[in-house]
Amino acid sequence: MREEDIPKNTMLIKMSLTDTGDLRMAFGHNFNVDEVDEDSIQYLLDVLNGIRISFDAGMEQFAQQGAMARMIQGLIEDLDGPEIEFEPDEELLEALNKDNNIIPFDKKRLN
Repeated sequence: MREEDIPKNTMLIKMSLTDTGDLRMAFGHNFNVDEVDEDSIQYLLDVLNGIRISFDAGMEQFAQQGAMARMIQGLIEDLDGPEIEFEPDEELLEALNKDNNIIPFDKKRLN
């Protein structure tokens, strides 16, 4: 990955599959030293290198976390089930529209 192909002030992670199905990863950056201070650039390069090491060492963990997230999403969809629409009965609507729709209760019997 050539620096001039990367937009200014950009860090890039490119993942692609080879003809044999292997995952190929490329990391790159292009910082304009006139616009970004040296300490910030060093910090961002450390972050990019940390991400690269995490990918190298923990690809299986990322795959497991992605599989768990997919399973959780499926469970949420199963629990939500089909949407239920409530359509009130005409008798209920009439009762709610009356002026005396307050139900009295005995305050002494509240626990």
